[in-house]
Amino acid sequence: MAVIPANQIVDLPEARLTLEPDQVRMATGDELGKLFPDCELGAMPPLGPLYGLSVYLDNTLMRQDSIAFNAGTHREVIHMRMAEFQRLALPHIVSLAREPVAAHGW
Repeated sequence: MAVIPANQIVDLPEARLTLEPDQVRMATGDELGKLFPDCELGAMPPLGPLYGLSVYLDNTLMRQDSIAFNAGTHREVIHMRMAEFQRLALPHIVSLAREPVAAHGW
């Protein structure tokens, strides 16, 4: 489970360099529904241990004092100190994210 800043995207080639290359891919909606049956699609909390998943936290987030994420719905958000998130999620700190390339539209 990758945790990255909201304004960035997962850099799959970078993630493959850092993690096991054959296991890095985007999950399908069906897979997410099975892994997170109690959550709305796209609102899964990054608390991997609750779901038997490892958590990989982008290293840029370590500069933040706190983190905010969906609480299983698109209406509820959890705010917590980064130190508390680390204690609960047990994340591996890695480089995973990059800025999206701007579309020019021409």
